[in-house]
This record gives sequence, structure tokens and C-alpha cells, in this order.
Amino acid sequence: MRGLKFVLLLFFMVFALNSASATVINQNTTKTFASIQDAIDDPSTGPGHWIIVDQGTYNETIDVYKPLVLKANGSVTISNAPYLNIMYIRNNNVYVEGFRFVGEECDGIRISWRKNVTIINNQFSGLRFGVIIEGGGGHKILNNTFDNCTHCGIAIINGSSNTIQGNRFTNSRYSGIFLGNSTNNIIKDNSIQNSLWDGITVAYSYNNTISNNTITGGRRGLTIFGSKADKVIGNIITNAKESPIYIEYSTTITDSPIIQGLHDRYLNNGAEKYALLIKGVGINPEGVEEMTVFLYNLGYNIQKLIEPTREQVFQALNVLAQIIKPEDTCTIYINAHGGTETNGPLYSFLASPFNDIYNYELEELVRSICCHNKILILDSCHSGGVAIKDYNDTTSFFDTNTTIITATGVESVAFGGHGSGLGKSIIDAFSDPMTDANKDGKIDLAELYYMSAIKCIPLEIPRLYENITIVQEFKPRISNLTVEPKEGKAPLNVIINALIANDGNLPGEYTATLYINGRPAANQTITLDAWEKNTITFTYTFNEPGIYNVTIDNLAPMTVTVIKPANIIMKEIVVSWMNRPAPVPVNVSCTLINNGDAEGNYTITLYIDGRPVANQTVTLKAWERRTVTFNYILNEPGTHNITINDMSPTTITVLKPANITAGNLSVTPASGVAPLSVTVSCKLTNTGDVAGDYTAELKINGVVVDSQLVTVGAGEAKTVTFIYRLASAGAYNVAIDGLVPVKVSVASAGVSLGDLVSAAGTVRGYYERYGRLPSFVTIAGQRYSMAQLLYLLTRATVNINLGNLKAINPRAVGAPTSPSGSYRHGRLYKSAYLQVAANILSSIDRYGRAPNYAMTSLGRIPFQRLVYMYTKIIAFYGTNHKLPNYVTI
Repeated sequence: MRGLKFVLLLFFMVFALNSASATVINQNTTKTFASIQDAIDDPSTGPGHWIIVDQGTYNETIDVYKPLVLKANGSVTISNAPYLNIMYIRNNNVYVEGFRFVGEECDGIRISWRKNVTIINNQFSGLRFGVIIEGGGGHKILNNTFDNCTHCGIAIINGSSNTIQGNRFTNSRYSGIFLGNSTNNIIKDNSIQNSLWDGITVAYSYNNTISNNTITGGRRGLTIFGSKADKVIGNIITNAKESPIYIEYSTTITDSPIIQGLHDRYLNNGAEKYALLIKGVGINPEGVEEMTVFLYNLGYNIQKLIEPTREQVFQALNVLAQIIKPEDTCTIYINAHGGTETNGPLYSFLASPFNDIYNYELEELVRSICCHNKILILDSCHSGGVAIKDYNDTTSFFDTNTTIITATGVESVAFGGHGSGLGKSIIDAFSDPMTDANKDGKIDLAELYYMSAIKCIPLEIPRLYENITIVQEFKPRISNLTVEPKEGKAPLNVIINALIANDGNLPGEYTATLYINGRPAANQTITLDAWEKNTITFTYTFNEPGIYNVTIDNLAPMTVTVIKPANIIMKEIVVSWMNRPAPVPVNVSCTLINNGDAEGNYTITLYIDGRPVANQTVTLKAWERRTVTFNYILNEPGTHNITINDMSPTTITVLKPANITAGNLSVTPASGVAPLSVTVSCKLTNTGDVAGDYTAELKINGVVVDSQLVTVGAGEAKTVTFIYRLASAGAYNVAIDGLVPVKVSVASAGVSLGDLVSAAGTVRGYYERYGRLPSFVTIAGQRYSMAQLLYLLTRATVNINLGNLKAINPRAVGAPTSPSGSYRHGRLYKSAYLQVAANILSSIDRYGRAPNYAMTSLGRIPFQRLVYMYTKIIAFYGTNHKLPNYVTI
């Protein structure tokens, strides 16, 4: 017990180490996770993301509900508790690769009603179902390993269009692969060993293809039950305990070596295969329908008559006798009631009511059909009217190359066994691998007799194989010559095929010779097994034009017409253009001539100065002549070489358009007193090859104030001049067009003392009337703000005191930001108001705006009172011609 505990402890330690080291990475977001499900559930994990699972063991249920790629990095094992799904896929377009799924009574991967899931290179061990698919389709299960599954390695229920390929199954309890109610699936190239029941089981499923699988051991290699139109091709089934292939309640069409052996030996010796199938009145249609399917898949041309009249049967047999060729094969199958006349042994079969056909009539019609291999299958009472002496005497129908199969009992009644009559029993015998009793891969008539006796009781096949002598020989036959293409231009590659069939029962080699105009051109040797047919192919190149007879061996030749290929030449290049400045349209054309017998393409390229600028691909019919034109715009002046392909170039000259530029700006004078007239000029230079017009624009401070239209000749330089009056003082940028402007300073004539005295009186009167200053005052036609007026008043006060009575140049002065103050009433004497004036001027020079207040001995005098105070001082001067001794505040 202690030892067991130690082992369990060691197991859990190893499991814990593996789980701890395991890492899951979303390759798209670079996030890491502790579990696969965490990576799937992460909100940033989106459609198409790659989930990479590092080496380790993961014990979890994985719900894949997003379209993702899940890949193992190293050895990754995923397990789960019993009776649970390890991975449940609930979205389309999921990809799972490289994992090992283990778990007692678990299902490895379950897919429900989804599409396009790929499961590749995984291992499923000890599970209940390795992969189980319910509904949906388009899945691919490729190159996986399934071992010791307690139910099935792969089970598909209600699925369609899935591919199961390249997988390996060992020791499945029930079936390696199970299909239930599923359609259009492909099961190929799988290896299935030692399933307890079946290697592959197909139940109630349709149109599935089971090919090239290797199945070893088990009860049965392949079981097909209640299914239709499944194709079984090229499988290898060995060591099955009961039966390699078991088919029940199915119309499965097989192409295994056993079935193909009978087909080749008895049903496919002719060039064409015709079948006439007759169902008489009151007969279950199953026999005719299943015989139709069987013969159709052997390549027969089939005509069915359902409850026909005598005339319809006679007409069909007569037509068959007329169209049949000696090398053809013919099978006639009659499934009808048979009877006998009461007055004697005159047997007949009943096609439709009151339409008996008698033995002598049928005998005559059958004998008129002459072909290489004729098979008559009579599934009716009294042998369908073929007997003369008694029901099992068919000697009157014996003929060269004729096989007769009839079914009747000791009381002249044909009994059905597993199927419905002889037709069904023959199909069962054809489809049952046990028919090949000696296991030589072929069914002979004795083996068919034995198996048909089991399938349909009783069965009489009188003298079926007694008169047949099997000759041991290699008997090659060549037919079906095809030549493609039969017409084309040189060099023409032609593929020549012929069908080589071995009608003998020994293998051998056949050498076929290709003939061109009766002369051998090549040969090939092909090896054929007994009854085998194969296609031999030659490829031949005709390099010269002409008409050739082509054949293989002695087959009727076919004609190959090789025509002269297109031979296109170019000539007569023509270039036309207008003699004008750029851009210049150019028309370039050339003539193409096809001197060949076939249509062809020709590419021409337009070159300008050696540079390709345009191309055209032109299709010309045989012997066609055509002019092809390019239209191109030359934007660059100068000399250009123009050609098409390698033709000699044509040289043309494109004139340079007028190119007029302005320069040498001159502005005089650069300063003066308003109003100031300035002369502005520049030189216009035309460097183009033609004359042109130029509009020169005079700009003052960036604004166009005048313009002139000037014509400048090719290579000419011309001066354009403007005279403009600057009416007011200020700084001006003067330019023509985009030339660098010249600065012009215009000084004002100044504000005279007389004009200032007048303005002071106006503002003083306004203030005394309204108790506030006006917004502006007009002096000599110019508006001035109150801040500018304060500047002029204080400057005049200071100048008058210095004896300077000249006009005062105004300046820009900003308004005070927050005028305020507090003072007491009193007198401000001359020295004081002169000092205040000087201080105001200093502040304006420093800050560019009027002060909010001025400090005096009476307190802070606000801006408004300062303006009012100095209007009184200047107004006093205007009256008394001197400054006052004081001013009252």
C-alpha cells in the first residue's frame, strides 16, 4: 500500500510539473495563458488567431466556439474525466494539429453541425470515439493515428462532403471508420488494422467513395448496409475472419479487382456495349432497375422496355441486330412471366397482357444479332420461353459466342432468393468477394454458377461453361485513335492517343509505332496484364506548315493541318505635329502587315527620346494590314526624337512658350511727407521663344491698387512703371507682383498748435456738457483717439514751455487699460503740471499706451481728468498765448 501511495504521489508531482510549465500563447496578440480555454475565452482572441500550445499535459474541457488555429508546440497531451468531450468544436473553419488526446471513455473531438474543420497529425488513444461528427460537412481528417478506441476511431452521422485520408487505425472495438446516414464523403488511403468488428462500416449512406484503403483483420473488412450508389475502388482487404466485403440491402457499385475481372472477361470484349432490358407485366421492377445500374456502370448503352407490346419487343431486337457490329457486346435481360401452351411444349413469355412471345420467335430474333459476345439472361418461369423439349433445355439457342443464363425450378417456376429473381442474384454474386473461390482475382463461369445457386434457389445454367475453351494467349488490340489538336499554327504540339486492350488471358508487351505521312516517327512499348486495357500517348511537334496524316500502327489515319504562324512586320512610320509652343499634341502612326496564315498579336511601343511612354498590343488576322496610331502630348520644349519600336526616329522641335519674369524693382522716393507721390518700376524679361502678355500688378501693403497689361517680345526686356500717391502718413510696403517689397516712410505734416487749440476747446466743451470724453476728435480731417489727444496736448504743453511752436507729429497711442484715480480739489501749479506732462510722455514712450492715472500732489488724477485738464491748459494758451500759472482740479 505504501508503494502504491508513492507511485500516485510521483504521478501527481510529474503532472503538476508538466502543468506548471505548460504555456499557451496567442501568436497574434502575444498574450500568454495557463490553459487552452483561457486563451480561447480571452476577449482579444479573434477569428483566425493562432493559439500555440507549448509542451505539457492539459487536463481540461476545451470549447472551441471561435474560428481558430490550434497547434501543438512539442509533445502536448490533452485529457479529461470519463464520459466527457475533450474538445468540442462549435464554429466553422477550425484547424487542430499536433495534439495527443487521451482519456478513458472520453470522446476526443466532437463536431456538431459545423463546416470546414481540419484535424491533422493528431493522436487519439484509449478514447471512446476519437473523432465524432454530427451533421455539417466539408471537414478534413488527415494523417491522424487512432489506437484502442472502445467504439470507433471516426464516426460521421448525418454528415456530407467530408474527407478522411491518410489516417491509421489499430484495435478499434467496433469500426475504424463508421458512416451513418451520410453522403458524398471520401474515405481513401487509410490503414485499418484489427478492428473487432468492421474495418469500415457504411450504413444508410449514399454516393460515398471508398478507395485505396488497406484493411487487415477484423470480422469484415468493409460492411455496406442499406446504402446506394457508394463507390468502392482499389481497396486491399486481407485476413478478414468472415468476409472481406459484406453488402446487404444496398446498390453499391464497386470497382474492385474481383468485379473488374468479370467485367473485362465476359462483358467488355467489344468496342461498344448494348443492353436491352425487358420487364413484363406484373413483375416487380427491382430486377430491371438494379440490372440497369449494374450495366450502366460497366459502360453499357441501355434501352429499357416496361410492359411492352410484341411489336415493341420485335422492333427493339431488330434495331439491335441492325446497329450491332461484330466486335461489340450485347446483353439481353428478360424479367417476365413465362408459360406454356396447353396442347404442347410451346413455351413463351408474357411481355404485356395478350402479347405472348413464343420461343421460336425469340430464337430467330436473338440469332439475328451477330456480335463478338452475346449474353442472354432469362429471369422467368419456364425459362422465359426458350425451351423446346422442357423448361431447362435451351439447346436451340446455342450459338457462337453466346452465353445463356436461365432460372427455373423443378416445377418450371423461377424462385427468388436474397433478391427478387435471377437479376438480383446475379448482381449479388458479382458484388460478393466470396464468388472468387480460388482467390485469383477473376471470376470464371463455374464460380458464378456456384454463387448464383446460393443467391437464387433453384438455379439452372444449362451447359453454361461446357462449350467454352479458354485459350492461354496475349491478344493485344488497338483502337480509339485520338489526335488533338487537329489544326494549329507552327510549331504545333499534338497529342496522339490510342487504346491498347489485351483481350487475352496472359500478360505481354506491345510496341506501338507513331506514323507521320506513312513514315515511322516514334514508338513506345506498353506492358498489359491479362484483360487489361491502357492508353498509349505520343507527343509530336510539327515545326513546318502543311497537311499531315497521323496514325498509330494500322489505325485509320487522321489529318493534322499546320498553318503558317503569324508573321507581322511594321513599316511606314509617320509623325505629325503643330509648330507651336509646348504643350504640343503629336500624332505617331505606323502600318502593321501580317504575312502569316494565322491570327497573331504584335506589341508596338512609342519611344520619346529613347524612353518608352506608351504601348499597344494589336491582334491582326491572317494577311491583314492595319494602321495603328499613338496620340501623345509633348510638354517639354526642345528637340525630341520620336519612334516606334526600333524604327528610325523622327526629330521635331517644340518651342518654349513665353516665360516672362519681373525683376529690378525700383521705388522712389523711399520717404517723404504726406501726401507723397512715388514712382514704382520693374523690368519684365521674356526668356521664351514667342511673345507673350504679362499683367503687372502694383501692390501697396499686399493690396493690388493698379495693374498694366504689357506685351513682351521673344527674348525682349521691357520696363513697366507706375506712379502712385500715398495720401497719408505711415509706413508702406510697395511692390510689383511677387517681388520683394520696398519700405516707404511717409511722415505727417504734423498737428499745428492752432488746430490743437481748436480741438482742445471742442473736447473741453464736450466734457463740461456731458461729464465724459468723446470717443474721438477730428483735427485737420484726421480722427484721433482720446489717448492720442492726450499725447498731443502734453507734447504741446512741454514744447510751448521750451519755446517750440512747430507742428507736432501724431503717433499711435493705446487706450489705458483700467483708468481710475482718487484726488482732492485744488490748484496744480505750472511746474507741477509740466512735470506731470513729462511723466505722461515718458509712460507713453515706454508702454505705447496712455496711463490709467498720473500721480500729483493732489493725488491720483485719472485719465479722463488728465485729458480735460490739459485741454484747459492748451485752450488758455490759445486765448492768452502763454501757459497758465496753475490749473484748477
